[in-house]
Amino acid sequence: MRLEQLQAFLAVAQTSSFQQAAERCGVTQSTVSRQIQSLETELGLPLFQRQVQNRLTLAGDQLLPRVSKILTEWQDAIQAVADLKQGNHSELCIAAIHSICAHYLPPVLQRFCQLYPEVQLRVTSLGAIAP
Repeated sequence: MRLEQLQAFLAVAQTSSFQQAAERCGVTQSTVSRQIQSLETELGLPLFQRQVQNRLTLAGDQLLPRVSKILTEWQDAIQAVADLKQGNHSELCIAAIHSICAHYLPPVLQRFCQLYPEVQLRVTSLGAIAP
């Protein structure tokens, strides 16, 4: 399975039209048809009842929510990497001895996470300080 196939599948499912799906995906209608056929061959089942309005088959109904999740996750991943590239990723790294990490930091870090949920927190517990 390729992302292009999944994008084509989602577009046809949402528009009920191979032509409209092609316009949405920025490719030709024949490209969308080949992508859907290839996906159906790979899965071994038809995904659409091909009529004037293309309707999902039972297999298509089963696949649709999963494809939506996959493509949403893919877009989120792309956005996360783009944010990182642009310096929009914030992270706080804390290193402290075990006793501090175990006794003093939990309430402080809990409050910090409530105030700044977008900041990724990394805590490293160090061994005891040698005398």
